[in-house]
Amino acid sequence: MDKIKNSREIIIAPAIVLGVLFYVFYKTQLFPFGTNALNWGDMAQQNLPVLMQLRDVLLFKEGYSFSMLNAGGMDFTGIFLFLASSPFSLFSVFIPRENLIFYINIMIVLKLMTASVTSAIYFKKFFKSLSVFQVVALSVSYALCGYSMLFYQLHTWLDVMYMFPLLLIAFYKLIYEDKLLPYTITLSLMILFQFYLGYMLALFLILSFGAYILFIAEKNNKKKNVVFFTFGSFLAVLISAPVLLTAIKQFANSARGTDIIKNLVSGNFFTTFTTTIPFLLCSLLIFIVFIFAFKLRILKNNRSFVLLILYILMLVPVIFEPINKMWHTGSYQAFPVRYGFITVLIGLSLAAVILCRLNKINQLKFHKSNKPAIIVCGVLIFEFYAFVRWMIDNNSDVLKSYSTTLWGSESSLFLILLYALLALIILYIIFIFYFTQSLSKKVFSIILCLFVIGEGIFNASIYFGFGARSTSNFTNAMLLADKINDDATYRVKVKDKYFDVNLIGAMGYNSLAHYTSLIDSDYIFAMKKLGYSSYWMEVNSNGSTAFTDALLGNKYTIKNTGYAADFDSVVYNAGGYYICKNDNNMSLGNIITEQQAEALKDIPEYDRIGYQQKLY
Repeated sequence: MDKIKNSREIIIAPAIVLGVLFYVFYKTQLFPFGTNALNWGDMAQQNLPVLMQLRDVLLFKEGYSFSMLNAGGMDFTGIFLFLASSPFSLFSVFIPRENLIFYINIMIVLKLMTASVTSAIYFKKFFKSLSVFQVVALSVSYALCGYSMLFYQLHTWLDVMYMFPLLLIAFYKLIYEDKLLPYTITLSLMILFQFYLGYMLALFLILSFGAYILFIAEKNNKKKNVVFFTFGSFLAVLISAPVLLTAIKQFANSARGTDIIKNLVSGNFFTTFTTTIPFLLCSLLIFIVFIFAFKLRILKNNRSFVLLILYILMLVPVIFEPINKMWHTGSYQAFPVRYGFITVLIGLSLAAVILCRLNKINQLKFHKSNKPAIIVCGVLIFEFYAFVRWMIDNNSDVLKSYSTTLWGSESSLFLILLYALLALIILYIIFIFYFTQSLSKKVFSIILCLFVIGEGIFNASIYFGFGARSTSNFTNAMLLADKINDDATYRVKVKDKYFDVNLIGAMGYNSLAHYTSLIDSDYIFAMKKLGYSSYWMEVNSNGSTAFTDALLGNKYTIKNTGYAADFDSVVYNAGGYYICKNDNNMSLGNIITEQQAEALKDIPEYDRIGYQQKLY
């Protein structure tokens, strides 16, 4: 019983996260309360199809180091490490392929529940005087912060998010207890889960270790700290080297290459505030720090001072675009605060310092004089919930800007600022009541939790609820999976772009189509010259000619029933699509002479028809 009592935070926090998300899911018919899914943006284009392909790899239906499903044949390793390297991805093996779109909903919920557990462990360890419900409020605020709300489409980023509190605990053990193993293992796992974010983790660890050495470390311990930190970090990189080298090789060969200096000096001075400001406003508890920090004199404590320095350093890139780009290895297309889980947890740690200080100065037990304050707070919380409901029900067209474009709009920013202003006034009044000892610690903590729940409902409704998508087109497309009875090696193409290009491979068919950040740049440009639809980081299998289809083994074509023709040799027909066999077929591989290969090396510049004529 004592163990359960001492672990209430790690039970209550994930239960609240589950309740908030399932309430929003219920209101918007997201699975398991309906047939909608969080399948939009990168989730639909990259993450879900790659998860489906991983399922085939785990079932030994496809190769891991090389797969023919995408891009005409490519190494799956880097793609797995970039988009599916998560312990939660392994459960895909138990789920039918066509139902993985629904598992996405559940997986995101599970990851955010895990984030609330790990952050609760973190707050409980480092801030001893926090009450149970104060820990719950902080950990729920972390789990439902702007990072998880805006960036859940790339679900492996959430793995790094829930691991980050554990990394800070391991970092503490490394510095103060000389324990190398927890830090090395945790950092290695985080690099394995998402190597791209590993760069940002490295920047933060260097900054935080530097701040520790400058302001906290005792003189006689500094040399030992440097040795342990350097060796532990090097060991983590060494363990992760197979991951890093494989991924970096594919990244270097991709079209992601960029002129860092050119990107840093170009563009705006400020970030896109219509997106970055709403990110910050998802965790309003942090703003209390700016109101009470000097009043409570928390900066006299060296650790609090270091936390404030780190928070400012993590806040600067959210505001200034050139610095923001530096945190993104020089450039980014969308998702402008990919390091944001760090910013949020450091900010909430400062809020925890404020709460601890208030707990210390507020020693009065609950008595009758609390009743007026409780009544006022109750009314304010009721009005807050009513306002949240009104905002969601009456402003969906404006507030859904992010979930339709990946960027906020000026109109959505205005409404979010209006919400934040009211919410901060209410939060300020609640804190003032506690500061003036009009509320007991227990009552204040419960009211704080109720506020965080309302905040979570508002944010989750905007970014999860308005992100709900119908699964009908996906379901119809998946009816075509495993319907070709042909023992030969062949590829399948589409007549037009009916669905996301990676979905052909996800059906289990070999394809020329592919879209991820690791697609080879030479392949993109080669396919463009051969007439296939090719742009940004995406190659589709449509837009070709009969010659290139025959040459590259496109033996079957998926068409919309609107393209139906009497001469089509239909193999399967369902869900508004059908598969037909192409008349012009060649074997997938063709033998050419050494002289012919040499002639192909130096083809002059032609248009698409010219290239194909020369190749013919």
